[in-house]
This record gives sequence, C-alpha cells and structure tokens, in this order.
Amino acid sequence: MADKLAILGGSPAFEKTFPIIRPSADEAATPELSKRMQAVLQSNMLSNVGIYVRKLEEVLERKLQVDHVIATSSCTLGLIITLQALGLRGKRVAVPSFTFNATGLACYWTGNELNYVDVDETLTVDPKLLATLRGKVDFLLPVHLYGNPCDVDALRDWGAKEKAPVVYDAAHALGSSLRGKPIGGFGTAEVFSLSPTKLITTGEGGLVTTNDSKLADRIRLLRNYGNHPDYTCDVPGLNARMSEINAVVGLEMVGHLERYVESRNRYVERYKRKLDSIPGIEFQQIRTGARSGHKDFSAFVNPDTFGMDRDHLAKALEAERISTKKYFFPPMHDLDAFRPKRTVSLPVTERASRRVLSLPIHNVMRESDIDRVTDRIESIHAHAPEVRQRLGSAT
Repeated sequence: MADKLAILGGSPAFEKTFPIIRPSADEAATPELSKRMQAVLQSNMLSNVGIYVRKLEEVLERKLQVDHVIATSSCTLGLIITLQALGLRGKRVAVPSFTFNATGLACYWTGNELNYVDVDETLTVDPKLLATLRGKVDFLLPVHLYGNPCDVDALRDWGAKEKAPVVYDAAHALGSSLRGKPIGGFGTAEVFSLSPTKLITTGEGGLVTTNDSKLADRIRLLRNYGNHPDYTCDVPGLNARMSEINAVVGLEMVGHLERYVESRNRYVERYKRKLDSIPGIEFQQIRTGARSGHKDFSAFVNPDTFGMDRDHLAKALEAERISTKKYFFPPMHDLDAFRPKRTVSLPVTERASRRVLSLPIHNVMRESDIDRVTDRIESIHAHAPEVRQRLGSAT
C-alpha cells in the first residue's frame, strides 16, 4: 500500500509530473539522421515528395504488407483526401462517437452527414448493429480505437453486400495486427497518424494505405493540390504533402516500431495485473486474435464499486503528480460541432465516456513507475470516503 495520499496531506508519488505521453523522438537522434538531414538541407528540396518521403513509404509498404502507402502532412488531411478520392462528398457515413473529433472533422470538410453507431466492449463499432444501417448510409468510417482492431470481417462483409466503401480511421493503429496481419490492408483504405502522441512520430504527419492502385494514384494527385505535372488541375486537391524533413525523422523512428508495440503490450499487462484486483476498475476488451499497439491505456471507473467517480480519481491522481486524460469525453455526438439533429441512443458510448480515465503509457517506461501509479490508485480506493470528503470540501 502506498504512503499517505497527497490529497490527504502526504507527499506526491512523483517529484515532477509523470506525463501521460512521452514521445520517443530522442531515439531518432542518430548519426544517420544528421547525415540525412544535412543531405536534405543541402539539396534545397525540402518538400514536394522527394527521395526520403518515398523511402519512408516503401519501408512501410513492406512492413504493413500493402501495395501502396501515401505519406501526408497529417492523418486528418489523409482522411479528407481519401474520402475525396473515393467521391465520398455529401454522402451519409456511419461513424462511432467514441473517438477523437478528427474523425468527424474529415466528414465535415467533405460535407458528409454523420450517422452515429454505438461500440461494443472492444470500443470499436458493434458489428451486431450493422444490420440497422442498411439503406441508411453510403459508407463506413470505423475507428481502431487505442489501436484495438475493429471486427474487419463483419465490416468487410457489410461493405461488400451494400457496395459501400469501408475507410478506417487507423490513427491509433500503426503496429497493431489481427491474426498476424498488420493493420493497413483490411479496408478500402486505412489512414494513420504520425503526430507526437503516437508510437512513432514524424513531428506531424499521416499515412494512407490501400491495395487499390487507381485509388492510390488519385490520393497522390490530391495531396499535391490536384495538380498534374503540367500544372493542369481537373479536380481540386489540397496541400497535404509530407516534407522531406518529417520523412527523415520517420525513417529513423520506424525501425523501433515493433519494439514499442511489444513494450506497450508488456506495460498494459502489468497495469492490468496490478489493477485487476481493485473493485470498479474495468478495461477495454481486446479482440480475439488481435494485437493492439495500445496508443492509449484507459481504465474505466465504476463509481458504485470503486468508491468514487472518474473525475474524483483524476483529481486525486493529479495531487500525486500523475497526469491523466479522458480519451474520449465528451463523446463526439455531445460536442457542439458534431451534435446530431435527432436524439441518438448510444448506451455503451455514454457509459464508457462517463467512466474513462486514460493513464500514462510511453514507449519506454520503468515498471516501478507503473507500480507507483497502480499503488496510488489502490490506496485512493482504500481511502475513498476520506478522499471524497476532502475533494468535496475543496470544491
């Protein structure tokens, strides 16, 4: 059991704030990075899809076992130009609400109407609800949440039957796999993020993966304004290009991806072992045969059995200098920007968003730090009445 809790007058568990994320960009600081960066700067060719952007794409085509990888300046722009390339503008899309709002932004900027669908215990689209979507939507935009793969078989079958594209928001899923196959080649296209919160980063950036050559060519065209080599433009695109500098960083980081996935799975198992005996702490269900990259690790706090709600636990951990987030609260359908015109029933999403508390997880962590976090959670539960009283008197 931990020492006296900080919220009750004890010393915090950490001298400095223990961050929820910690990018591993320092591991890219190699002599090879310096050499490549110097070559880019000396060439004066900083963008417009140069040698290192293409090298990064080729490395990831092999790693993800897909025919085409198209590097972009962000995941959000990757989603937008993918929908544009598929002619998915002004259509009806089925999308989960328990996700980051970039999923909705991609639909907004392509004029697509959001139709929310609930998730199951995996926190991905509930395949049992697909039958209710027939005739009501034109395509699916499911999310591999936290890196946990969706039920790709059910989504593929629905898409084939309805003749509807399935475009995955795979922002969290680089390094995830299902039945030994990397996430990346399951949908019409899958779109990944390389922002600093992800397992590997290029500073900012994204990736579109597909096995459709015609679609890949169209996405490449759209990421460069829609301009052909002679500067004719028959379809409006965007500037969604990844720079050479970002690609150089990515080339150094991508070699660490497998190690990062393995370490995060190890850390999650330790978290679960330590937290599993505490009443009221629940976890995302990982799909059978899946390996999640665990971009985030979230606990779900049942206030009836834990002794307090998620918000009180977050405040008590903040006093211990343990950083947490609520990924994702509010859910997207409760955000003013994406609120539906009609009331929607999303009971699993509502419950998960009220209870979610994301805990620190990094590519490289000390297991003793995980133990400090879990020991404090155990102690907060053991002293729940006192903690609630202290927090109640402070508000």
